[in-house]
Amino acid sequence: ELASIHRSDLVLVCSSHEYDLLTNTFGIDSSKLCMAPFFSSECSPAYDSPDCQYEQRSDFVALGGYRHPPNVDSVKWLKAEVWPRIRSRLPEAKLHVWGSYPPQHIMQLNDSKSGFLVKGRLDNLAEELAKRRILLAPLRYGAGIKGKVVDAWSHGCPVVTTPVGAEGTKSNRDILTNCSVRGNVGDIDDVGWGGLVGTDADVLARCAVRLYRDQGLWDESRRNARRLLRMLFDEKRNLNAVSNAISEA
Repeated sequence: ELASIHRSDLVLVCSSHEYDLLTNTFGIDSSKLCMAPFFSSECSPAYDSPDCQYEQRSDFVALGGYRHPPNVDSVKWLKAEVWPRIRSRLPEAKLHVWGSYPPQHIMQLNDSKSGFLVKGRLDNLAEELAKRRILLAPLRYGAGIKGKVVDAWSHGCPVVTTPVGAEGTKSNRDILTNCSVRGNVGDIDDVGWGGLVGTDADVLARCAVRLYRDQGLWDESRRNARRLLRMLFDEKRNLNAVSNAISEA
């Protein structure tokens, strides 16, 4: 990859995480790089619909195709360590796990008694995200901007994830200390992210429980998400930046 980068006139980089890695770790001249993150349109109608606000939403959702190994690992970790901690604090909550091409060992994780509902392929993403209160994305490895995070934000659904899951979605170059859990309480500082970020199963569970229960924090996270969508993924601005970079390369 580095050899290809050195031979190229212009490199389109999908997130600030990769941009920092290339410039700070591998010494690539920033003049060869152009940020080209997801091109997201404005939020869906569910964002402002009175039928899709905090009180009207319930439960958690997890998304990811199972031909991508990080998603398989994420669901297994959810079932083994993260969800039991959440369920012990929210005994009525359910987790709706969606994803195409689920192998048999993933389908066998389904457990209605514990509210861990593995459902396979999802045909209507917008409808599902408009019903759920929080997206859980406990990714332990992987790279780039996570489409499920952008999709959730676009439908007014805050996210609880790991630093890996939040890569490329911060306005201040992915410095995630300001949206992590401090002590026993989930917190967002004045910069703000569209949810909460935790580094291990216990912290993720505490993040999820607090965001699920705290309507004020949930509403703030939605506002942060909308601001970040406009700041980082605005379709017109990002396409213009790429077009200009190609013209000047």
